[in-house]
Amino acid sequence: MTIWRKVGTLFRASAHEPLEHLIDANALRIMEQELRDTEQAMLRAKRELACLMATGKELQRSNQQLDEELAQREEQASQALEKGEAGLAYELAEWIAAHENQLQQQRQQAEAAEHERQLAELKAARESGVLVQGRQAAASAEAPTA
Repeated sequence: MTIWRKVGTLFRASAHEPLEHLIDANALRIMEQELRDTEQAMLRAKRELACLMATGKELQRSNQQLDEELAQREEQASQALEKGEAGLAYELAEWIAAHENQLQQQRQQAEAAEHERQLAELKAARESGVLVQGRQAAASAEAPTA
């Protein structure tokens, strides 16, 4: 029984040998392709980061504009109350309430976008580090040994 188990093990080992030889013989090619793949991943991460940064800036500008508009409407509502124009003040108060909710939602979106930007930044840095390490490994593998 032990002999048949050893024969089975021999066959499995024999099946893996050609694959190992193929991989060993093409190690530099494989490493170069992995470097190209990593470079592409880094470029995608950088593009994603740029898009997220642009989205964050856009949300920030929108939030600031809406915040300024809310302050202006609050001032107008105050003036309307002072002049005794309760109807106008009520309309302005409704507008303010609706847009304060919108501003709150936009601030939450901006926070989420900032979180995504930080993650994309980390991903780009990681891909860059992997690429540098891979290039160093490729250079040392290609360097002639003395």
